[in-house]
Amino acid sequence: MRTLFLSSIPSFISGCARLLDIGGVYDIYNENRDGNAADVRAIYSDFRMVGQDLQWAMENYRTAHRDKLTPQRLSIAFQQKNAEVRHGANE
Repeated sequence: MRTLFLSSIPSFISGCARLLDIGGVYDIYNENRDGNAADVRAIYSDFRMVGQDLQWAMENYRTAHRDKLTPQRLSIAFQQKNAEVRHGANE
């Protein structure tokens, strides 16, 4: 998901107008009441995007390792690791 809070929203007509806008005065961006409101919206948007990326990554990892993440396998792996640690401590 992309956000366009602080960027220009282009259209075909605005693209044609920009071809003739040699001075660059046609560029209009989505504005907020003040700088603080713009910062709050931008930070919120950034955190939301990071959260969505993390959720996507966790879902992909879970799908790829579904057979390895059963509670029984995790319990066995934990018991094996503890046995290795205990065995190493006895030497």
